[in-house]
This record gives sequence, structure tokens and C-alpha cells, in this order.
Amino acid sequence: MIDDLTVLVADWLASGVDANGFAASVNALLPQIERRAGDPAPQLLAGVYDDVRTDEIVLGQEPPEIPALVVLAMSDAALLPLGAATDDFSSTNLLLAVEYVMLDAAGMSGKRDAGYALKAVRRSLGLLNAATQSVRTSNVSLLVKITQMTERRIGATRGRCALAGVVLARCHMEDLAP
Repeated sequence: MIDDLTVLVADWLASGVDANGFAASVNALLPQIERRAGDPAPQLLAGVYDDVRTDEIVLGQEPPEIPALVVLAMSDAALLPLGAATDDFSSTNLLLAVEYVMLDAAGMSGKRDAGYALKAVRRSLGLLNAATQSVRTSNVSLLVKITQMTERRIGATRGRCALAGVVLARCHMEDLAP
């Protein structure tokens, strides 16, 4: 289910379309984000990558193109002692992280663009939350609901890149396999 969530969200952020047929991708929403007076339009994303299909991300390297979003998911389940009574494993809560990676040399303009891009990520995920079940299904995994979404500023650098911020959210997933 973790890989299904990662791929589903990365594809949606790159090219999602809402129930009314309007583009819901981050690049489509970015020009619509309200800006502070005098701020130029933010730079569009060069790509949306994930830790399932992108070799560079799997290997802990920079994304192929920058600025970019990197989508990751991890288990949010509590571990139980061996032999303990367990809940139904057909559903689980996962933690979703959508990181904004920019050129380290982008400075203030890169941080500003990161803020607008992460706002567009939150809006796009809200639209995904409202999408039909068929849109929220990947393989046999259903994204039931995205909850507790928050945004964090980060100032970590690696090589020529900087991780400027991240949107975190809890996602409830169900296994639809019989």
C-alpha cells in the first residue's frame, strides 16, 4: 500500500484532473495561488518524483530536474508484540511527505517559490481528497482520506540542492484485494 500511495499522489500532483475536468496538478494551480503584493509568479516545477520509480530518489540523490517535488510515504502503524491480538490488516494509516527541492543558489526567490508551491500542493491534495474512488485507487489500494495536513519550512542542503519545505499528511488506505 505504501508504494501505491506514493505513485498515486505523485501522478496526481503532476497531472491530476478534478471531477469537473479542471487541471488539479501543482503546476496548473500555481498561477492561481494568491501572492503578496509585488511578488512575481513562482517558477513552475520541472518535475514530480517519487521513491518508487525514480532511481535518483531511491538512491538518495538529487532529483533529475529542479525545482521539483519529491513524494514519499512511510508507515504510521504501531508495531505489536509477536503473538498479540491484531487488528484487520486490510486498512492502514500512512504518513505522506511531499518535499519541495530547489537549487541552493536560488536563495530568497527559491524560498518564496517554495512557499507558493507548497500551498498549491495542499490545494491539489484537497482536490484529490474530493476525487472519485476510481481516481483515488492505485492497483488494489484505495486512498480513503487525507487528514491532518500541515506544512513545514526546512533549510537542509545537499550538493547543489536545498530542501526548502515539506507538506505532511496522514492518509488512510484500504486494501481492496479479496
